[in-house]
This record gives sequence, structure tokens and C-alpha cells, in this order.
Amino acid sequence: MVILMAAIMPQLLVRGSVKIAGLLAAIASLSGCFDVTTVNVGDDAGSATSSRKNGPALLIDDFEDGNRDPSDTQFWHWQCYSYNSPGTPQANCYVSTPGSYSNYAYSVDFELADSKNGILDYPGMVLQTQTMAPVDFSMYANIVFSARLVPRDTPLPEPVTVRISLNCSTVTQTVEPYSGVYSIGNAVQPTSYWQSFKLALSTFIQFDWNKKLVPIDERACSTLVDGIRFEYPAELADGDSTAATFAIDNVYLQ
Repeated sequence: MVILMAAIMPQLLVRGSVKIAGLLAAIASLSGCFDVTTVNVGDDAGSATSSRKNGPALLIDDFEDGNRDPSDTQFWHWQCYSYNSPGTPQANCYVSTPGSYSNYAYSVDFELADSKNGILDYPGMVLQTQTMAPVDFSMYANIVFSARLVPRDTPLPEPVTVRISLNCSTVTQTVEPYSGVYSIGNAVQPTSYWQSFKLALSTFIQFDWNKKLVPIDERACSTLVDGIRFEYPAELADGDSTAATFAIDNVYLQ
């Protein structure tokens, strides 16, 4: 087993995806870092089945049932969408094969473009599952998952970053369903090859651009999780576009 430690620095988190009354809440002058463990495991490569020998506490989805419904029935089916990208939304999600040392994974084919209009629109893609009722994540130490991000024709613009957020829409008295503002998160840098990531839940924080809008109690958020969101915010220049496939597998808490 090889375990690599990496610090995900502020350049991963310089842009948000929230628009309020047409105003982009994108904050570039942020500080802080995120600790990420990248796990490459010999024959099993982080498969949820083999990892259960070490006692994962809650298997969210290993996709081995071949459908978009999570393994844990507290979660709704997986769904995807694009945002701030012109034209018909270009995000299509589906069960894919093979997975990360498994039969199946879940993938999103997406195309993103920043309209040539003299400003940056910050387009992105989201893959998420929501819960039927808030779930307490505070009893768990880590979230573990496998992921890869494969560009279609040309390399993706740097830096290539995927944010992982835990939504908590009921954490304040003003409930905002499906709002990314009420969430805590972390970030990783996937490649075109399968990698397994283990993120300590204690390192999840409210991103600065969301905190400037509505600050929340981060500890309370971890006790009221009602969604898990994987988000790719493309670092596109004005008028540029990109296309890729993002895939996940073996998502669980331990």
C-alpha cells in the first residue's frame, strides 16, 4: 500500500459557483489549505468491498448494483447538471464500466463553455446525491471515494480541481434546499487514472465565498448533512470551452 500526503493550496479554491441577483460570488484572495490523503492500493485500489475488511462504517455507493440508486437507502439517486454554461445544459450521467477495480462506477460526460462576453462566467459541473432526511456525519472520521477526470480532446485548464461538499440546508433557521451556500467542503486534484482519496471530515470547512454570504456553524453542518456534491469548476478564460468525463466509485464513510 502506498499512501501519499498532499496539501491542496488556495489556488484550488479561488472561485465559487454561486450567483446572487446576477452577481458572481467569486473570491480570489483566499487563504488556508486542505489535507488530502491519496490512497493507491495494490490489487484492490480502494475498492469498497476489500476496504470493508478494515471496517467502513457506512457504504454510500459502490455502484455494483448497476443503477443510479445509492447502496445506502438514506440517499436519493445520483443526478448531475452543469451551470453558468450557455445553451442546453451539457451534462449526462450514467452507470459506467469498468469501475475502480470493480464492475461499475458512475460517470458524467460534460461540456462547459465561458461565453465570450468580456467577463468570466465560471461554468462548472455537479454530480450529487441528496438524502431523504438529514444524516449525522459527525460520528465518522473520513469520507473515502475513488475518482478520475478524463479530458475529451484537449487537456483541461489548470488547475484541475474537484470540490467535495456536504450540504446542510437546515443548519440555519432559513432553510435553503439545494443551496451550496449552506455546506462544508474540501478539494482534490484527480487525474485521468483512478485514484482513491480519503478526506478527514474534520478538515471540511465552509468555503470563504459562501461564508461571506451566510456564515454557518461548520460543526452543526456535519450533523445535518442532506447531500453530497462533487463539483468541477472549470478554470476557463473568456470565450474558452472544455469537455471531459468525471467518474466516481466506492463512496463510503469510515
